[in-house]
Order: sequence, then C-alpha cells, then structure tokens
Amino acid sequence: DASGVVGLSPTSDPPFAAVTWADYPLTVLSVVEDGALEVTTIAHQVFRGEADGIVSRVMPVVMPEVEGVVFAMDATNTTEDTIVAIFTNGQSAEVILSDESGAEAYRWSDGKVFDQAIRTVEISAGGTFGTLLHDALVIEDGWAIEAFFVADTLRDAVATGTLEIDG
Repeated sequence: DASGVVGLSPTSDPPFAAVTWADYPLTVLSVVEDGALEVTTIAHQVFRGEADGIVSRVMPVVMPEVEGVVFAMDATNTTEDTIVAIFTNGQSAEVILSDESGAEAYRWSDGKVFDQAIRTVEISAGGTFGTLLHDALVIEDGWAIEAFFVADTLRDAVATGTLEIDG
C-alpha cells in the first residue's frame, strides 16, 4: 500500500490519470495486477510519532552512491478541525541522530542559515503537510532518530526509532 510511503506527491486532476511520484530515490517491491502496479513492500524504514491529533512520519532514504540521505517527512491532521502551523523562519523540520552511546551525532539544522519569513500552513482535517530534508551524510546502523516539524502545533509529534542500515 503506497500510503505507507512518506513524501509522495499525487495528482488526479481531470482529464489526467491519477499519478503518484516521489521526489527522491524510492525502492519498493511491487506486482502488476489487472494493469495496475500494486506496491507490496516498502524497502525503507518509516518512523512515527503522534501527539495532539498530529501523526508525524519520517522515512530516511540512504543514498550510499553519493554519501547522502533524504529525510522524507509528513504530518497528518487526524482531528476534525483545521490545524494552523506557524513556522517562524524558513526551517520546516528538524532531524537529530544520536549514536549508540546516546550522544548527538548529527542535527540537520547545524550550520544552516534560514530566512526570517514567517510562514503559515493550514492542514485541513485529514490533510497532510510534507517536506524533504537533504544532506550529504553517512549514517550508521544502530543510531537513534528523532524527527519533528518545528511549528508549535506540530512539534510534539516526534517520530523516533533506531536506524537499521543495510551494507
């Protein structure tokens, strides 16, 4: 089920067919059935957090050929009301990685400069807001991940887990 993939972009505007794509390398196992491609397995870990009616997910996509990683993130509003997320600068999200001893090994925002423009995003009931964070980084097996959106109404839904890196 493609709903398990974080950071997909869909379109189904008539007269065009419904299409979904990823803006990053994505590995899935799938079958073609009745002329439709059905995703059976997602070959990436997805970490989840939930608080105050917000479900946040992060899916690290490791790209060893370029020593890079994309953190695909989304936040879904599971309430019946529109949630207003106010970002106080150009940063939408944060990812923190800690080594096996618990020491912080990486923070996505370190060394970055963000504009000071205030942005407001409305997430309707059942709606999703997403972002992609890219970096040149080699991450290690067993590191802990914490990922969250930096707007006050989204911040408490922290997606956490332990990375399992193949190879």
